[in-house]
Amino acid sequence: MLKHAFQVVLGIVLVAIAALPSYAAALREQEIMDLVTNEVVKRLQVPRRDVVVEWQDMSASSLVPALPDGAVTLEVSPTAHLGGKGSVPVQVSVNGRKFRTIFPRMEIKVFQQVAVAKNRITRGSVANGGDVTMQRTAVSGMNQAPLTSIVTVLGAEATRDIPPGTILTAQMFRLPNVIKAGEMVSIVLTSGDLTIVSNGQARTAGAMGQLIKVINLQSKREFTARVVGPNRVEVKLED
Repeated sequence: MLKHAFQVVLGIVLVAIAALPSYAAALREQEIMDLVTNEVVKRLQVPRRDVVVEWQDMSASSLVPALPDGAVTLEVSPTAHLGGKGSVPVQVSVNGRKFRTIFPRMEIKVFQQVAVAKNRITRGSVANGGDVTMQRTAVSGMNQAPLTSIVTVLGAEATRDIPPGTILTAQMFRLPNVIKAGEMVSIVLTSGDLTIVSNGQARTAGAMGQLIKVINLQSKREFTARVVGPNRVEVKLED
């Protein structure tokens, strides 16, 4: 009788253990940093080698102690600020269902060849080739996208006094928009020797060299592209 009771209890325990959810492997810091790096490359259209992401938080397994068993996917919030020091919201999903949002602290450095004031440019003056130079520098903490071509500002009127050494942005000059919001554009996608041209629509206006939001009319996906001419934008992918 006692033996039978023990077997019944043991059976109940084993069933209870079997009913417990199984758990997947813990998250790793490197996979989160790789995710953030890829997002920066996509948003800013810069080479991967120019992006440095450093982990500055407790271990990833501490942020998410246990994950249910299944296919785990990670996604950076579309509204996340990706630059400098701070927390980056990352959505964790399991089998396509949202599980948790984590906020790991990181430092993100982005290095670019950008236009920099070589001399003082006074408000109301017109910039010339001697006033601007190109310089590789970290631009992560900037609130506005830097200009990446000297040609963009040549002949443009400065809207403020610009001291030497300042990284130049479109907001510092009267730059004519070559693309208006809502206009149809040609999207040139390049990856190594491969070039694909598709049709899209500009979500925001932009001058030469600026990054704007565009939507692919076929896939309905929105992304960032650089203005390279009237009604023409470019997206460069890693080889």
